[in-house]
Amino acid sequence: MQKQAVLSAIRKRHINRQPLNLAPVKREQPELVRAVYAVEPYWGWKQALEDAGLSYKTIRIHVRETVRCRLCGKAYRMLNTHLLAHQLSGEDYREQFPDADLISEARRAAMMGPKETPPPGWLPHWEPFLSPEYILDRIKEYANQGTWMEASTIGEIDVALMSAVHHHLGISNWDHALRRVGLNPAVYRGCSRAQDFDLADLQAFLQQRHAAGLLSTAEAVLAVRDEHDRRPRVVAWALQRYGDWTAALDAAGVDRSDPLFGGDRYLTKDSVIRDLRRLQDELSDLPHVSVSRLPDGAQLSGAASLYFGSWEAALDAADVPADLRHRITRYESAEEVLAGIAQHRRYGFSVAPLDVYFGTHNNIQLWKAAFRFFPSWHAAVAKAGGTSSQIKQASKTPLGTRDEVLDELRRRSADVTQLSVTTLTSAEADKYLYLMASGFFGDWQSAIRAIGVDPKSYNQKNLNPQRKYLDEADLLEEIQRRQKAGEPLHTRGVTGGQHVDAPLLYTARKLFGSWEAAIRAAGIDYNQIVRKHQDYEALRDRQYKSYSAAEEVTAELRRRQAEGLPLNSRAMTHGKVYEHRDHALYKAAREFFGSWDAALTQAGIDLDAIRPAWVTGRNQRLASQD
Repeated sequence: MQKQAVLSAIRKRHINRQPLNLAPVKREQPELVRAVYAVEPYWGWKQALEDAGLSYKTIRIHVRETVRCRLCGKAYRMLNTHLLAHQLSGEDYREQFPDADLISEARRAAMMGPKETPPPGWLPHWEPFLSPEYILDRIKEYANQGTWMEASTIGEIDVALMSAVHHHLGISNWDHALRRVGLNPAVYRGCSRAQDFDLADLQAFLQQRHAAGLLSTAEAVLAVRDEHDRRPRVVAWALQRYGDWTAALDAAGVDRSDPLFGGDRYLTKDSVIRDLRRLQDELSDLPHVSVSRLPDGAQLSGAASLYFGSWEAALDAADVPADLRHRITRYESAEEVLAGIAQHRRYGFSVAPLDVYFGTHNNIQLWKAAFRFFPSWHAAVAKAGGTSSQIKQASKTPLGTRDEVLDELRRRSADVTQLSVTTLTSAEADKYLYLMASGFFGDWQSAIRAIGVDPKSYNQKNLNPQRKYLDEADLLEEIQRRQKAGEPLHTRGVTGGQHVDAPLLYTARKLFGSWEAAIRAAGIDYNQIVRKHQDYEALRDRQYKSYSAAEEVTAELRRRQAEGLPLNSRAMTHGKVYEHRDHALYKAAREFFGSWDAALTQAGIDLDAIRPAWVTGRNQRLASQD
């Protein structure tokens, strides 16, 4: 499609009062969007609209209020909770439907924009929510406005854009994102030619800073700006040439253990292994969370991931025993609490309540345990031998007693919705209330109950219930309808399969106490519909099989195919015909081949040929709705 044809199609949509934000156009005329982003040099949807004589202020915008489940066709604002009815997690669902959304467009639009006052230079959103095409348009628009396009600069202006590049585009390198919109990373870093500098220039720059006693860590050097708010060009050159600042320092031959170059204690794999072996003699356990709290723990953790790929792999390389890899210290006695506080003090960490609970070296488990064995946190610090200044630091809170916490909660309880954790902010007053409530009462909900308020009373689902079945009569009527229609009434048939209706089961349990009680209240014999009773009778004399080799699995699959037996996974694990089930075969197929479909393919079986008719019909129905 040529440019003029694209512009004509855009104007036609506008004349017909059709929405022109990206989402509806991608649904209705995907070829139009593809044509725009296939143009070189980079064109983009925003520029295409402007070339058509339109703008985001004049076009119609439309977002969908709900997102439809690809499995059952039902629509919700979010699918995460609904997927539990299908016994799926969000990850499993996205694996089955990679292009599917879990959150509605309207909900995503409501989440857009900065959470606080946007920094200078931040571009207000023109699309309702993020998409791969819109992310590229935002990058190009920043460049069009003359923004300095280095990763750290954009990170300060629009940090959400940086994370979106990785999440939506699958790009981890900012340079690659710039190239996607036709920008030369070297130019936009301030380096017009690779030959502008060489290694000797970088070494001279670093020597000059070292002689002046200036830090040359990545944070310090990247913070240096000229009168145009740009970094030194030799630094930009080094980043372009070597990829990152650590590699540039290594190329320059500097001693990275020097404090002015970062004081890095871990420059080799051996240094990591040496410290891990030392720590296993000094500490009672070596889980990642415990080591990260040590003075150099974050540096050790980072080096372990850099050199070995993960913390566990580094422990393997250091031959750390398995019994040291899990947290042993659980602060189950006053002595363990005092030892934990003493370690906190020995490392020079702050004992102020905010730092212990929310700080870099936080230890929430220690904080809560202190209140179980001592009257307060500062009393525990005093018992652990804290100095007068440390005791004073530990006492720094406006809510020093249980009664003060309760009084503040009662004051807020005039509006119970203000007692929800989600209403707490990052303000110090809210943080102090939360951490002191967690200390005196163990957790937030227990503190709320202590003032006579049920936490469920301020739950939004209870304040604004959206129930499918409003009363007992409504629910019993649906149960009786399902029986007449021949639809399953056992729990598995209600929570999965073609006739899934999880709200029916959950509401029945809430109103009648159990599913069995609801079935009997509907005048139906529970023993006639419950699946497990049928299973026990059918499987009483069954001989169970086992498959010890991949060849046995493929041979059994071919035998079942030759005899015309069902081969879909549902029939294997809990099909209606009990004689056709073979869970051992299903399990062995996944163990040997990775998945059921892979095993069928290996056995030479056409996947489409064995798919149940209702699945094919459902997929066709959902495809037509999209």
